[in-house]
Amino acid sequence: TKYIGLWDYFLTGYTKINQFKCAIHRWSEDTKQYFYNRKQLATFDRIEILRAIVQMKMTGHGEHFMAMDILTNLYSMRWVLHPDSDIHETRIQLFVDSFLESGELASAGGAYYTVTGKAINTLSKYEEQERRHHENKSLQNRMLFLTFALVAVGLLQAIVSWLKN
Repeated sequence: TKYIGLWDYFLTGYTKINQFKCAIHRWSEDTKQYFYNRKQLATFDRIEILRAIVQMKMTGHGEHFMAMDILTNLYSMRWVLHPDSDIHETRIQLFVDSFLESGELASAGGAYYTVTGKAINTLSKYEEQERRHHENKSLQNRMLFLTFALVAVGLLQAIVSWLKN
């Protein structure tokens, strides 16, 4: 190690402050990893994974990616040391294989993949289906409210007519 003067040697070399900083940083990272390992990693469905892959492509992640890049994008780098990392890696690989079969991804050689235009088409169709589902649900809720309102008006009318007699 090269020091710039006696004062620098005293602060960094003699007091071993750099080793102390490294030890604190290592302890901090180990603690964070410990708590990360204790939590259950979220599981993502097929469309969420496809959305993450397309997002990686759109944000300039690169032309090609690996299944491990998807995991890092979804969970951060800490997933590698998680006790369930093998399970999640296998699950993502199965999804990638599924995307390959259906045409959303193409193999770019070895363990590398690339996004195809069909991925955007699949996401668009899914979002359109979701929008229609929410519209139908909203319409059904309005019809349910209207039905209860009509029943209430009918009951009120029956009570008024019964009280007149």
